[in-house]
Amino acid sequence: KEPTADVVIDLFSTNPGECRVSPGTIILNSTNWSTGVEVTVTAEPDGIIDGDQISSILTGLSSSADPFYDGLNIANVIITVEDADTGLAIDSVYPTYGQVGTNLDVKITGVNFDSNTQLYIYPDGGTPSAATPVTLESPSLLSATLTDPGTAGNYTLEVSDGTYSATMPWAITFADAAAIQ
Repeated sequence: KEPTADVVIDLFSTNPGECRVSPGTIILNSTNWSTGVEVTVTAEPDGIIDGDQISSILTGLSSSADPFYDGLNIANVIITVEDADTGLAIDSVYPTYGQVGTNLDVKITGVNFDSNTQLYIYPDGGTPSAATPVTLESPSLLSATLTDPGTAGNYTLEVSDGTYSATMPWAITFADAAAIQ
């Protein structure tokens, strides 16, 4: 039913750290009732590469001089917000154990890998050394052969594309052959 007066509805994001909605108030009336009003939901960078997030656009009770629409509870809208953050992340490494004296083939899952992504390995407090070759399997998967570090211990992995980097401390443990048996 077309309103006889303006219907004012306030809009809010349930997760303003992930997205914002604009305009914050819409007005429906006889001129736009059948076409609606355009609303823009913009993803907000929150500094966390956490993938797409589910959010809702909440609506306030409508207010109108038309008694049919005044105080009407409008249904909320559930949306998927595409992550606005860029950068790199390491999610997992497999396998996580290697043997001193042997190179280790690994698969690294993460976020935003591309052809510029480099892989480094280093002991706690040590100097990073590049792992080569590194193969880009997909934007979320790298494969590489880690060169035998020569010393047993826990090693950090780092990915870098020249702009962003991410580390996974103690991602790989190399053990002496005697410790493995």
